Amino acid sequence: MVLVSFFLRTVLRNDAYLEIFPRELLFPMALHALTALFVTAILYWMPWLRSFLAKLLAVLVLSLFTMAYDTNLQAAGNAIRAFTPGLTGAESWPIISLIYLCVLITLSTFIGYKVANLISRSDRIKLRDAQLAVVVIAAYLCILPVFSTFRVLPAMIRESRIQAPEYSKPTAAAPTDKPDIYYIILDRYTNADVLQKQFNFDNTPFTGFLRNAGFTVNDTAHANYPYTTMSVSSTLNAMYTNQLVAPFKATSVQSRTLYHNTIWQSSVVKALKQQGYQYHAIGSTYGASYKAPLADQEYMANHILTVFGKQKRLRGIEALQFMNSPFYRFAQLGHVPGWPFSITDTTEVQDVSKQLATLTNLAASSQQGGRFIFAHILVPHDPFLFNADGSLSVYTNADNIGHSIKQKYTNQVAFMNTQIKTLVSTIQEHSGGKAVILLNADEGAYPNVMNSTFQNPSGVTSDAETGSNNEDMTQWSDDFLQMKFGILQAAYIPRATSDDLAALSSVNLFRIILNRYASYALPYLPDCHYGLSDGGQNEYRYADITARLESNPDKRCSSMQTFPAREKTH
Repeated sequence: MVLVSFFLRTVLRNDAYLEIFPRELLFPMALHALTALFVTAILYWMPWLRSFLAKLLAVLVLSLFTMAYDTNLQAAGNAIRAFTPGLTGAESWPIISLIYLCVLITLSTFIGYKVANLISRSDRIKLRDAQLAVVVIAAYLCILPVFSTFRVLPAMIRESRIQAPEYSKPTAAAPTDKPDIYYIILDRYTNADVLQKQFNFDNTPFTGFLRNAGFTVNDTAHANYPYTTMSVSSTLNAMYTNQLVAPFKATSVQSRTLYHNTIWQSSVVKALKQQGYQYHAIGSTYGASYKAPLADQEYMANHILTVFGKQKRLRGIEALQFMNSPFYRFAQLGHVPGWPFSITDTTEVQDVSKQLATLTNLAASSQQGGRFIFAHILVPHDPFLFNADGSLSVYTNADNIGHSIKQKYTNQVAFMNTQIKTLVSTIQEHSGGKAVILLNADEGAYPNVMNSTFQNPSGVTSDAETGSNNEDMTQWSDDFLQMKFGILQAAYIPRATSDDLAALSSVNLFRIILNRYASYALPYLPDCHYGLSDGGQNEYRYADITARLESNPDKRCSSMQTFPAREKTH
């Protein structure tokens, strides 16, 4: 119970619960409960832990050690290898984990035994009082997180069930010719103007290639929203999110699962499927795209846990918690005959390589037409895995070690440019130029991280969102807003008219597609841009910043989706 409560406390403290569907809590809690059962069983039957107090103290200490087990194991791995020089390579981790676990058990029992012994010998502390105090502390550790979880759970459940309204069927018959539609998100790929002015990176060879291939390219395109979840939700439902968040914009819990579910249950996908399209989803490890319930074919980055022949896909917090548990390294012994459980997982490099290979295979397939192909690729998003020539980088962190962080970022931009050029050529060759290709990023790079230096570090980890999320974006500088909202936007839509392309924006992208390829007559929306006004915990509270990004802002934007920030207390 202590381990379960520690897990809940961690989730609530770091706001991870804003990304979690409530049902996804069940597996991690069961995992921690199972860990606690082993911990308690091992320590309870230790012969030298005779008193209840010693056993209870040892269980508490070992619970703390196993909370972030694999992270601590990796930190201790080099020290263990120093005493066991024969243990090298990735295959040695299960043995190292066993050694580490034995050390933790020994240390915990020693602490429990010594502290209990000192208390029992003390004239000032009664044993019964000490036992009661430890029980009260353990109960406090358990009860408070559970209470806090049930406090936020109802809002999480309500928000995670929201779906975008579906489009009614068009009155006209859809065209019988259904060319493939590719929608490719290159996560955090900013626009050519920002790359030139703020990164000193000339992207015209790539954008010039796209223009020569018939694409419409917007060198100053901006996302309608600053972060992945809200941005992709808006694009894949061809609407602003104001209707979706309206019932919850004043609540204290504003969960990103609302956006995740509206992506999974996309009204655009439903409309295309009604017109006979098959949906192929090439997802990432991130919640916005690690699942696609509407897909006819899924190509997801998954961790597959097999226990006694039964398989379970681990995604999101399920995968993170399992990979940081004592079971993870022992699951890597799945190749041993008779071993009851195993884990199959991939590296981030393998994930990206698989996504690109899948896109290429689909593009060169004998089946051409009738497919909506969605891909969410986490490049040039950090970690910075690739050099410009496609070789693997040894300096992957979002910092200035090895290369400047801006160089690491543009290296990945250059790598993806090469991959996308090849992919576009393959698609157009095999489709005879009929396939629609949408290259539309979800957000730009994080400016506070990209502008960090050794003298003035950003103070954030490689999960760079932390540094930007807790601010009022209306107070950002123009350069910061340009970088964060700047996106790659290039569209090859053979049936689009000049009026369609004049309305090209993230929110209108699929309005153009539905109008030209599914016989809809949807009006085009103004191109508006909304920043968060009250920090990353309040992702339904927006401020209109269109005038900061566009030279001729549409007046309708100021009333479409705004909600004033709460007064700040000092």
